[in-house]
Order: sequence, then structure tokens, then C-alpha cells
Amino acid sequence: MQTRPVHEPDESRWLFENATVGDAIPLRGPAGSCFYLPDAGQNEPLLLSAVGTGLAPLFGILNDALAQGHRGPVTLVHGSGQPELLYYRAELQQLAQQHVNFCYVPVVLENPTNDVSCRSGDAASLTMAALDPARIAETRVFLCGNPDFVRGLRKQAFMKGVRSANIFCDAFVQRPVAAV
Repeated sequence: MQTRPVHEPDESRWLFENATVGDAIPLRGPAGSCFYLPDAGQNEPLLLSAVGTGLAPLFGILNDALAQGHRGPVTLVHGSGQPELLYYRAELQQLAQQHVNFCYVPVVLENPTNDVSCRSGDAASLTMAALDPARIAETRVFLCGNPDFVRGLRKQAFMKGVRSANIFCDAFVQRPVAAV
């Protein structure tokens, strides 16, 4: 059995071209801070906001919170340019019907078909509007997606009164692709 540290930019190529069944490949777990912790407060509000594919980690956080019996209000704002780009809509709408403490807010910038299941506007404004002024100090905010969206909302949430320690972010930056 071959053991190889995987940390080079071409680890995918090595995996497909050289790895054999039984090779031990050490992996490093996630290193971010954007995840649900039930010990941080099961009754506290959670506000999750994403644009585009930023929904992916928030979908996991949402499912984790609901599976662990989170009792506080949970709001998920997901923004996109057009209704057809909002993925997991049916699943999120179903979760909202199953959990009285969960509110799903799909948001689109352009709504050419006048899809009534989506709110028109921008996700940042609707996220800020979803903050409960009476519970801002205890609200945990999770932001994912475009770096400008994440940075801007992080600042707005902090300026509105959310504690810095309660704001968790995952900005999706593009890494340059190495030439082959």
C-alpha cells in the first residue's frame, strides 16, 4: 500500500492516473467557520443568506440545525438573477412546510415570468429586513456566495448590531486554474 501526502495542485490528476485500490490518502477536513453548532444556542435566531451557489453550504447548515432540533427562528434568504437559477426550491419549500420555525425567502433580481413564489429585489436588502431588532444581539448570521455580497452584508449586519462573533462567512473566490 502506498501512502502519499496530497497537497500539490495536481492531486486530482495523481488520483486518476496513479492511485490504486488500497492506497492510503490522508485528507484534511474543512477549515472554515461556517457550520452549525447546537451548543451555541438552540433557541437563538439563525439568519442564513446566500446568492447563487452560496446556497450549498447553507443548505447543509439548515439541514443540520433542523435535524438537531433547533428551536429558534431560522430564516434562509437565497438570491439569484432569475427564478430558474434558484435551486433546491422545492426541497426548501417542503422544509418550510414541515418546520414552523423555518422561513424560506427566494429572491430574484429579474422576474420576467412574474413567478409569485419569489420575491423581487436584492438578497442583501431582504436579508437585512429579516433581522429581528429585538433579537439582533443573539442572532447568528451565516453568509455565503459572491465575495462582494458576503463582505457587504457582513458589514451591514455588524453595523446594525449583530455581534462580530455571531457572523459566519464563506466567500466564494475563484482560484486561477493551473495551465496543463
